[in-house]
Amino acid sequence: MKLSLLVLLIFCSANAFSQNDTISVPRKIKEKPTSEYLSIISLIASPEKYYGKRVSVTGYMITEFEGTAIYLSREDFDNRIYKNSIFLLIGKGSDYQYYNKEYVTLDGTFIQGNGHMGLFSGMLKDVGYIIRKH
Repeated sequence: MKLSLLVLLIFCSANAFSQNDTISVPRKIKEKPTSEYLSIISLIASPEKYYGKRVSVTGYMITEFEGTAIYLSREDFDNRIYKNSIFLLIGKGSDYQYYNKEYVTLDGTFIQGNGHMGLFSGMLKDVGYIIRKH
């Protein structure tokens, strides 16, 4: 018991005396880019207003070959109303297929273009997060 107490005392003393009194320069922490929350309707109605901006939207997500997109509603997907959707450029390494046929909120950078074969009303790249709605 005395031995373990002595070892603990020596360890704590060594740490106390080994601290450096110099002030280090704080490192900049890379902040998550902030995104503007808006509806898919806003993106479709005024795409030029949001080009190059980080946005968050909520809708019905579909993950299919050359058709991964977020739709305004499930009915728009069921009826293949592509103009009521935004094409998603998501890398193969992500686990986005978990969100197939789910309502989600996600964010990304809105860019010019209409997705695969020009079917969609815009594109989002660099998707930062996807949150499933319950």
